[in-house]
Amino acid sequence: MKLTKKQMETINKTMRELNIDRDSRQLNCIKIHPAESKKHFDMKCEIAFSLYNNNKPFLTEAFANNRKQKFDIIDLLENEVIECVVKSNTRREKIPAKVTKIYGTERDN
Repeated sequence: MKLTKKQMETINKTMRELNIDRDSRQLNCIKIHPAESKKHFDMKCEIAFSLYNNNKPFLTEAFANNRKQKFDIIDLLENEVIECVVKSNTRREKIPAKVTKIYGTERDN
């Protein structure tokens, strides 16, 4: 995916605003978190594939610099933080404060 100068400026602005850690800055890579379920990973892949097909660069499993927040997916051109939520009877998923879209619940966007 070839990006224009304006798109790169938007991407850099989004990463600065969200305070993304340098180790998390691999564009268009789907990362696996060791604690995520197959259902969660499948959902993340589906969203990432859709973004990629629409020529929208993204990050997955991105940490904020303080390493206290992890974002499932970030659409870097739209400045959207996307969280994949899998219903579970055993635990409740904690949603980071900066999330703009939630997938996997009745509140799907």
